[in-house]
Amino acid sequence: MRWFFSLALIFLTSVGHAADRKRVVFVGDSITQAAGYVYFIDAYLFAKQPNLEFELINIGLSSETVCGLSENPQPRPNVNNRLARALELLKPDTVSICYGMNDGIYQPYDVKRFEAYRKGLMEGVVDRCEKAGSKVVLLTPFPFDPVPVAQKLVKKDAQNIGYGRFYEKYDDEVLQKYADYILSQQSDSRKVVDIHKALKDYVAERRKMKPDYTVAGDGVHPNFEGHREAARVILKSFFPNDVEGIDSFLNTVEKDRKDWFKLVQKRSKLMADAWRNVTMNPKSEVPAEVMKQAAALEKEIRAQK
Repeated sequence: MRWFFSLALIFLTSVGHAADRKRVVFVGDSITQAAGYVYFIDAYLFAKQPNLEFELINIGLSSETVCGLSENPQPRPNVNNRLARALELLKPDTVSICYGMNDGIYQPYDVKRFEAYRKGLMEGVVDRCEKAGSKVVLLTPFPFDPVPVAQKLVKKDAQNIGYGRFYEKYDDEVLQKYADYILSQQSDSRKVVDIHKALKDYVAERRKMKPDYTVAGDGVHPNFEGHREAARVILKSFFPNDVEGIDSFLNTVEKDRKDWFKLVQKRSKLMADAWRNVTMNPKSEVPAEVMKQAAALEKEIRAQK
């Protein structure tokens, strides 16, 4: 069943039956925790797909990997250490997975590092999600942009390569390989979205007029524009019959619906912070007051859509 060609097949249910709403959980590193692309997706669904009953929960975590490796003495967090709890508590219908930027640890390509990434992603995250009954959406890694951080780039044989001392060909020789691997995992039961190529193409087109154009001033973390473009390619992959509607909405929501969009962001962040904490702390739970506030915000969002 080619379920993934329409997001409606994931989300669609009767509005008003909260128990039947479809839950989509986003996992990823600091880029996902920043939440921009999740905000835009959430806003589009509220505004333009009013018959879909859904809940997006973002539990992305800064510095996180799937590989368990680090370029520093201090370990980076590994999503596999909290995933079982997240799946048990959240019981997602779908999990969106976006890792890779930190998994190459900003160093030259290494076969063993790639294998740790592949194993942690596919035998760890993806396998666990699918065994739990969740559908999987794999996002290729966001691209690394060397242009704005030229002073921080180093050669392959440099010492102490890592975050802040980036391998100069990190995107072309590392993240591109990781993205290519993700693309090879597309199947009838698993959706893949190539945000890596989409964002690189977006920036390349604008550099024809402005050579230093970027959507990631530190080379790693996209600004809100970059998040918007990631959301654009994700939404178009699920709603191919509404390309013009998606473009129109994303191009205007920040300006024309500013206050409403802030409500969407407020609700999303409220839920994200609460659930992220729960996945990291076995003794914690989402406060009832948070759920109450989120419900009130959703009511206001739907009323104003």
